[in-house]
Amino acid sequence: MLHVQDGGVYTTDWTAYPLRMERHHIAGQPKGSMLLALLKDGKDGGFQGILQIDCDQPVESEVTTGDDGLRQYTFVSLKDMMRNDSLPRNVVNNIFAMFCTGAKLTPADLNMIRE
Repeated sequence: MLHVQDGGVYTTDWTAYPLRMERHHIAGQPKGSMLLALLKDGKDGGFQGILQIDCDQPVESEVTTGDDGLRQYTFVSLKDMMRNDSLPRNVVNNIFAMFCTGAKLTPADLNMIRE
């Protein structure tokens, strides 16, 4: 999903995968909604969480539950996660590109150098 070169030999990898593929109404989930597992692995720690993305209304997307070792997140908007730098914007962009539009990501989309 995203490989971040943090500097020197250190890197951070973000991975997302669907927990449910269907996009139709199931158990109260709105149409266009999808549950994804999100994992981060890197020198500065990890993240494990479940995202609920809404392809039709991205602003409604949120981290349903998650933990980065220091903080726990429950029903936090993706917008707030990006604002406080807990979740890189490139990760969110790639998630919506892959799972909502079916776009093929280029190597440039998947690699980022942190300055």
